[in-house]
Amino acid sequence: MNNRFRSCGAVVFALLLSIPAAAQVSQADIDTAQSLFAEKQYPEASKAFLDLRARLGPRQGDLAATLDFNRACAELAADQLDAAEGLLLDVDNRTRDRALRAAARYNLGQIAIKRADALAKEDAVKAGELARAAERHFRNVLTDNPGDADAARNIELIQRRYRKPADRPPEEKDKKDQSDNEQKKQDQEKKDEKKDEQDQQKDQEKKDQQQQDQQDKKEQTPDKQSEQPKDGQSKDEQKKQEGKDQESKDRDAKEQKADEAKDGTDDQKPAARQSQPQPTAKEKREFDRKAAEILDRERKQRERIKQYMQMMRARAAPVEKDW
Repeated sequence: MNNRFRSCGAVVFALLLSIPAAAQVSQADIDTAQSLFAEKQYPEASKAFLDLRARLGPRQGDLAATLDFNRACAELAADQLDAAEGLLLDVDNRTRDRALRAAARYNLGQIAIKRADALAKEDAVKAGELARAAERHFRNVLTDNPGDADAARNIELIQRRYRKPADRPPEEKDKKDQSDNEQKKQDQEKKDEKKDEQDQQKDQEKKDQQQQDQQDKKEQTPDKQSEQPKDGQSKDEQKKQEGKDQESKDRDAKEQKADEAKDGTDDQKPAARQSQPQPTAKEKREFDRKAAEILDRERKQRERIKQYMQMMRARAAPVEKDW
């Protein structure tokens, strides 16, 4: 893109050739201001053009737009874009000179594209708006000067640099679409990873809850635990032991009935106390177990006593000798 701003010193000089000698602004004055610009003394040149504009005579009004344009060129060279833009817009609106107006429009386009390039990385939307404004200025140049190759070239470069996505060539579209798809893929992968973490956390919470429920269930049903084999016994061994205990209890009950019948104490048995609270199943089992142990000890004790008495009876009594 041609980034050079256009100057209109030649236009000023040509117009001054027809100014009468009695005019208040002379050719020497214009040459002095132009020399300051050529020497890159841009602030001084701008002030010189401003002073010349204030000294224009009644018949030099047509030079006002030209002096404003040259002053705008000095401001552009000093990188004072706002001041230059204001002057160029005024020239574009007031002048009837097609060449001068085309030069003003060209420089307005250069200002707009310079601002767009500065904002391209920070604010793409604003940069695009400025680029489209620059394109309009360059198209207006072609209205006054259809053969302006620089303006036509700048339009083409702006379109390539700031073209909308829908207007991009297929290869540029594909690259953009590929980039967008990769970004979407990365975003989806992040979402999937987050979902997996949440699912794992839920599964762990569910397992913890199940374990807690099982623990609570065990604590609420201790009777079942009491039914488990004790002291390393298997279920079959426990059943055999329970059968032996039951046989022992039955035998003891028969012996007790026989003793009561012998002693005639059946009528003296106390009546059952129905008013007492009934024991629970667990208490009853514990009671039966202890009762069985007591009865078994008493039975064994009675058997030992019986065996001892039999042994004593069988022992022969000593014979006393009377001779």
